[in-house]
Amino acid sequence: MDYTVHNKIISFIWQIADDCLRDVYVRGKYRDVILPMFVLTN
Repeated sequence: MDYTVHNKIISFIWQIADDCLRDVYVRGKYRDVILPMFVLTN
């Protein structure tokens, strides 16, 4: 996978996390939720 594409995907995932999880989870705890969320969407 191209590095640029990889970065765009990561930015997109973090943007979703920031939009959906803000004020629900502390930003440092996103990693506890983001992997399961990513796996479920694939």
